[in-house]
Amino acid sequence: MWLLYGFSDDLAMQSRDKFYDYFAPNIPGRLLTINDFSQGKLEHNDVLFLNWQKLVSRRAEDRVNRRPNDERMLKEQGYYYEDVVERTHVDGREIVLIIDESHMNVTAASMRDVVQPMNPKIILRVSATPEREPSYSDVNGGKEGFVEVCRQDVVDAGLIKSEIVCQTEEDLRKHQGEDLDEALVKMAMEKRMDLKTQIDKTGVAVNPLVLIQLPNDDADYREHGALTKEEIVTSYLVRNGVRRESIAVWFNQKKKPEGLEDNCSHYEYLLFKMAAGTGWDCPRAQVIVMFREIKSATFHTQTIGRILRVPVRGVPGCDIFRRGYLYTNYRRNEVSLPEQSSVNKPKVFLAENREGRDFEIDVKLDTEYIPRIDYGDLGRADKFQSCLISEFNRFFGISENDLLDRRTERLRQKGVVLSPHLTREIMVNAKFENIDQISTDILMMGADANVELSRNDVEKTFTLLCAQLLREQCSEDTKVTNIARSWSLLKSALRLWMKQTFPGQSDDQCYRIFIKDMERKDGGLFRIALLHTLKAYGPILAEQKRRRREQAEKQETETFVVRRIYAYTEDYEALEMDRCLFRPFYIRKNYNGRNTELKFAEFLDSLEGVEWWMKNGDSGKDFFSIRYRSSEDGETHLFYPDWIVRYKDGTIGIYDTKGGITAASKDTADKANELQRRIRILNGWNREYIRYVGGIVCKREGLWMVNRQAAYIYNPKSTEGWEVLRL
Repeated sequence: MWLLYGFSDDLAMQSRDKFYDYFAPNIPGRLLTINDFSQGKLEHNDVLFLNWQKLVSRRAEDRVNRRPNDERMLKEQGYYYEDVVERTHVDGREIVLIIDESHMNVTAASMRDVVQPMNPKIILRVSATPEREPSYSDVNGGKEGFVEVCRQDVVDAGLIKSEIVCQTEEDLRKHQGEDLDEALVKMAMEKRMDLKTQIDKTGVAVNPLVLIQLPNDDADYREHGALTKEEIVTSYLVRNGVRRESIAVWFNQKKKPEGLEDNCSHYEYLLFKMAAGTGWDCPRAQVIVMFREIKSATFHTQTIGRILRVPVRGVPGCDIFRRGYLYTNYRRNEVSLPEQSSVNKPKVFLAENREGRDFEIDVKLDTEYIPRIDYGDLGRADKFQSCLISEFNRFFGISENDLLDRRTERLRQKGVVLSPHLTREIMVNAKFENIDQISTDILMMGADANVELSRNDVEKTFTLLCAQLLREQCSEDTKVTNIARSWSLLKSALRLWMKQTFPGQSDDQCYRIFIKDMERKDGGLFRIALLHTLKAYGPILAEQKRRRREQAEKQETETFVVRRIYAYTEDYEALEMDRCLFRPFYIRKNYNGRNTELKFAEFLDSLEGVEWWMKNGDSGKDFFSIRYRSSEDGETHLFYPDWIVRYKDGTIGIYDTKGGITAASKDTADKANELQRRIRILNGWNREYIRYVGGIVCKREGLWMVNRQAAYIYNPKSTEGWEVLRL
């Protein structure tokens, strides 16, 4: 029997252990894992637990259990999936295949490459959300069948909990006046202690675990001094008597803590983001805390499934485990079933040069770049802060000589609500029995209660609004494009103005006043004040850019280095070219000029005198560039010639291919003239072994022709100034 799981080796091992717990000592064969592949075959009644992805992954390097196509890559012991299947069949044994999470793991490719060679006698596909049901004809013909497992049967068998309940209004009243983040953690702590007391009385050896799902947006705020939920939660737990060694942390980039699932594990709390969301089984998890993200209010219902399992059954006291507990700051209407499909990350393909290292073509061949002048940001902090304070005071009618009472009165007269109270609705009194109907059950059975927003969420919301305000600006005199570079500057400036205007208020209280105003139906007064600020700041920022432009005249260069590896996306396709410097040669799939460049690449590949050629990139410091001044706008730009060629005699060619109307443009002429000037400079040095050639290349009269003239001219009716491109 093969039992295949799609997520990890850990899950396969965990499943094997569960199998043993439920069926020992009546197991007729051995329970095996990938570590037992070395035996080369399965014996009678053997059960093999295996990570499915290591068989079907699209990446060859991840299909570690499959036999490689290249015989040189074969392991010394020679035992692969194919070996085990073949040798098991040779011994005359039949195979039963069970595929967990089959809605995700079964594809046409996996059926062709893995399942068909196995030729199992029976295939069992297990899924809570099957993509298809067998047809009537297949069922009637005995080819396929299906078994629907009733949820209540699973509950009655003691395998999953009968219901999940969330915090009540009474729970919140007990913690009225406390910070909401801390209150939710405190309620979870109290529930864990209560469960632990009840469990200990029964004599059952289970240490209940609290799962705490942290929002995934913390990283955006860490660099600007805002506390993350991880820091808040960890600090609160430790301050309230929880030992640090009892707190497990499992994020995607970290390894799962050893022994976390054991019923008697010393871990009492697990902090995670998405790592434990799916494909992980820990029945002793009884309580979950789910914190709402500021940017995206997505309630991951599959995460609730981590507390549905029951750690023990059929023993006195096991009824304690029939209910799970949820503590959260989500609203009821934010709970909905997520899409089953996941967004695929774009693939990245790599090409390596034949040198196998970074190298310089020529120490004299410099690549140039232009220091950035306009970052699309708010520029100098002191200038912007001064402008904002001045414009905000003008907008609200505040004088520098106004006392505190006078300042606040000016704001009230303008319409600002100065109460620091800021509430949010969160779900209470909700419970659900069926995870597939969670959104319906919560809406029908639960309610919402108003609670004061936590200090941490206030700061995050304020930060998010700063970015939102900048993103809203669309007119040319107020537009800010580099939001990420500017929102912290705006936050600091607003904070400074509020400290001057409300000297007796804390940062938290000031932020609440700001947020409350921004949530007004009319858009808020602070939004208008900022618009005035950005308009007034426009000329000041323009002067900063002018001075940067003066400094940019001191432009920099560095020796061009061909990188060992370049990365390409799915927008590119791989082609094999014998003389290309990189293996393979990647070219964009669709773009103007593709046909011209592809034919020129084939031409270069056919020249016996060419040692290698490379296709240059279009941007970035990893590719070769030349500065030139445009005759159209008078500005300095970068030119990236399309091709760099090394001939066998040491000559270096620098070419740029053009076709059609682009060959006749002023921009092409500007680039061509600068390229020839650069080639003359390179050849003007006392060079013993390197000579440079190059220019604009076009297909003319059926031949590849190059223009090497100092002053580029293109006449569609004449080839004067052009010569056939040869060695």
